[in-house]
Amino acid sequence: MTMKEIMEKYNITKKCAMRRIDKFQIPKIYEGRNVFYSKASIDKYFAELADEINLEQYYTPDQMMEKFNMTRSAVVSYALRHKIPRINRHHQVYYSKIHVDSLKGGSGFDPFYYTYEEIQYIYGFNLDQAKYYVKTYHVEKKKRGKFTLIRREDFDRIIKERMNGSLSIEEINAKIKNEQEVRAEEEIIDAPIEIAEYPDDDTVEDDGNYGKIPGYISAEEIAERYKQNKKWVHYLTRTKRVPRVQKAGFLFYDEKVVDELFSKYTSVDNITEWYTCDDIEQKYNMTAVARRSFTHRHNIPTKKEYGITYYSKVHVDYAKNPGIQYADEYYTVDQIVDIYRVGKNTVYNAIRHYKVPSLKDGNFGVYLKTAIDKIFKDKKRPEQQ
Repeated sequence: MTMKEIMEKYNITKKCAMRRIDKFQIPKIYEGRNVFYSKASIDKYFAELADEINLEQYYTPDQMMEKFNMTRSAVVSYALRHKIPRINRHHQVYYSKIHVDSLKGGSGFDPFYYTYEEIQYIYGFNLDQAKYYVKTYHVEKKKRGKFTLIRREDFDRIIKERMNGSLSIEEINAKIKNEQEVRAEEEIIDAPIEIAEYPDDDTVEDDGNYGKIPGYISAEEIAERYKQNKKWVHYLTRTKRVPRVQKAGFLFYDEKVVDELFSKYTSVDNITEWYTCDDIEQKYNMTAVARRSFTHRHNIPTKKEYGITYYSKVHVDYAKNPGIQYADEYYTVDQIVDIYRVGKNTVYNAIRHYKVPSLKDGNFGVYLKTAIDKIFKDKKRPEQQ
């Protein structure tokens, strides 16, 4: 699927789509300037965005502010602190009402799960009916003491889909299994990163590397080595879950994983001259969109230092001026036409007939000067006839 198709199908912004694509590392492929994302993965991880919102089960921030006499910043802080489930639709956030009420009211039940008694009370089922749904649809459940807890989100979905009557038992089970897999992956992604404690040894090593840990590197060293902002280093190492250890209150990161992760921000082609985005746009009179498309289409080498993106000057110039790197020994077709005052058809016929040696530069061909000069120097130019 293209980005446009994803945005239209799920009625979301590009920023929202990219955040979810990055979070679940959805596979993608490039075809020219187009990017396509795995449809199976998109359908799996974006499915919940297509569901309608039951407004009776959610609070908006304004509703929480009014009901609980809270400021907007207090609402946001409270929801983050207690990890209240939320959904976002069209730039509006909705917080799970059952979780907020259970926390504010101090009730003893787990807001993520039903007991059988709660299912019977809410849906009017008897115990056998409740157990039938849980068993038939493989609802996630767990034991807590003498109580059996049933995953609230899964059970609510089953009843909604079952009452709708448009899906078979197999189709509903597939959707429930899919949601359970997505939740499990989210728990892994969002889980705290394990930090091992490294023994605090006050002994100064012979080579002067006091405070260093073999095979590990600090955030400051990463920022200096790869010329990145320290804030970006912390963000990337956290989101990519780079293994880390702690010594004397300071974090150190696995150097091999860091090198692999940050290597794309260094130049490996010994390029010495670079353009900034503004340089390219001003020199070649391009918009920001045109510049991004151009550099992607021609695979221009880039590097990023302290949040600023740089593009290889020589590669940009060569892409904008095809054949420039071969100018000493080769002509372009336009140059032949201009020098010898002949038509392009004449040039192409001569090239094919005499099998002129040539090279390809992107989509352009360049032709050996000595061969072209030999062919056309003996011909009279139009103005000489």
